[in-house]
Amino acid sequence: MTTALELELPLFRAALEDARVTDFVSLLYRIGEWVTATEACAHLGLEKSESNRRLVRTWAEAAGDEIISGQHGYRHADRATTEEVHHFCAWMDSQAQKMKLRAARTRARAHAILA
Repeated sequence: MTTALELELPLFRAALEDARVTDFVSLLYRIGEWVTATEACAHLGLEKSESNRRLVRTWAEAAGDEIISGQHGYRHADRATTEEVHHFCAWMDSQAQKMKLRAARTRARAHAILA
């Protein structure tokens, strides 16, 4: 039996070769400034909705190192300042460290329960 979650998940997956990802990357390069998810939806002719903003996040992730993100939205890495790129990388490193710590704590907790 397929659950609602399983039906929803493929909608929020994308590959770099996906035309929607390419369109998003091209849009950000063309604009050259920070663009919010809502603004990206408007530029790409999409309805303003949470599911479409989620698609934008998915496209940014699929674009890999071409796109940086932050409080101001999304920006093409080639059009970002050195400071913006450093800030993004520091933020990503910090998030990765927090996630690794959480995983280690969860693993230790599970080990204590299951042992």
